[in-house]
Amino acid sequence: MAQVVLIQSPVDFYNKERVNADQTSSPPMGLLYIAAYLEKKGISVRLIDPFPEKLDLEDILRIVEEEKPLLIGISSMTPGIRVAVLIAKAIRKKFKKIIIGIGGYHPSVDGTFVKRYPFFDFQVIGEAEITFYEIFKDVEAKKKLKKVYFGKMVTDLDTLPFPARHLLKGCYFGPHDKREALEPEVTIISSRGCPFHCIFCSKPLHRNLYRYRSAKNIVDEMEATYHLCGGRYNFVDDTMGADRQKAIEFCNEIISRNFKVKFATSIRAVDIDTELLKKFAQAGCREIFIGIESGNERIRNEIINKPAPERKLKEAVNLCRKLGIQSNFYLMLGFPTETWREIDDTINIGSRIKADFIGIHLTQIIPGSRLYELAIKEGKIKKDTIDRYIRGELGNDFFEVFPKYVPDGLTLEDLKKARKIAYRKFFLNPGWIYRRVASYFKFPQKAIKDLRLVKQGLYVLTHGHTISAPS
Repeated sequence: MAQVVLIQSPVDFYNKERVNADQTSSPPMGLLYIAAYLEKKGISVRLIDPFPEKLDLEDILRIVEEEKPLLIGISSMTPGIRVAVLIAKAIRKKFKKIIIGIGGYHPSVDGTFVKRYPFFDFQVIGEAEITFYEIFKDVEAKKKLKKVYFGKMVTDLDTLPFPARHLLKGCYFGPHDKREALEPEVTIISSRGCPFHCIFCSKPLHRNLYRYRSAKNIVDEMEATYHLCGGRYNFVDDTMGADRQKAIEFCNEIISRNFKVKFATSIRAVDIDTELLKKFAQAGCREIFIGIESGNERIRNEIINKPAPERKLKEAVNLCRKLGIQSNFYLMLGFPTETWREIDDTINIGSRIKADFIGIHLTQIIPGSRLYELAIKEGKIKKDTIDRYIRGELGNDFFEVFPKYVPDGLTLEDLKKARKIAYRKFFLNPGWIYRRVASYFKFPQKAIKDLRLVKQGLYVLTHGHTISAPS
């Protein structure tokens, strides 16, 4: 039996006909850190991640009955908040005395959530390792709980134990290609917080403080998990280049240990320079995700607060190619005041700058973002949008039904059409095909990886979006 059960709320329960990449690409790192902290304090924990474990609501209730925990913690981002309520409601109905709390990104930006959904006994706003442990001790002592807790921030990330990966039971090796299981990647977080303020980002206040783990601590975790992945890692920080010196120290730590690894990471284009990128390549970086969002400089500079001169983008991509690092552009369609001409800039920027890959999403209006407040002010969404989604009035598939930002003068169909055009222009461009095939001679592993993506690529060209991410 476990004293604590931690549940990651899925966007929906498992459906083999529709596997969403957001639910299978990486494990619930927040809960793994909380679990590790609790275990360090001598508390037994059971982790449930329903989608990768292929569990439904009845399975969750069965596990809760088996474990008989004193405390249940549910973590949820906005896409999963509807199911989080379903889970809590079902547990409350069957197990009336178990204490149920909720935390994660959505409760951290929705301060009145627990008052609107009394199936939960409390909510935690912010980081939860220390605070959740303190709540457990109060539950154990049968003390009265508060409805809202403001999580105590961990200022020295090195003091946290490594994530409790031994509690994982699901597969996180890729949404469609089972062969990916032969080469799993270990997900790692090297920092917390983000010093930037993009208009579309749902960022709780606790994420304003950017903190970076020491190079030694990060690489120690990589070495401790090498047997799980054969040296392949995926860093899921908001950005790994906000503290340039720390990023270089991390690379130097890998190099000094002669530690042979391959890793992927994300970085802002403006943070890329020759020295940093060379260090990344030398340390084993093979893939970088660059969130430029828009192909138009006015939109980047004035609207979304993500300035990046096109010259800088070209330099970054060219340097990546020389160093054998795959460059991936994150792009979005649908921003305030955006015109069709500016959308056309986004359609063409991947080919214009010659990035290796692009991924395009329609801009969803996420609670906690400045865009969410603006959309309410403009009358594009209602104040109770999130509650209507939780009640199922919008539909069940968040990525299909949750509002996207549609600029004045355009329609949602215009944005979907633009996305399809962008994918076709990029992947059917003779220049891209030539560069990709030419890269196989220098980096043969790229050919093997691309073969696995053929089916998904054909789907993208036909439908204008990936199988698992229609938004």
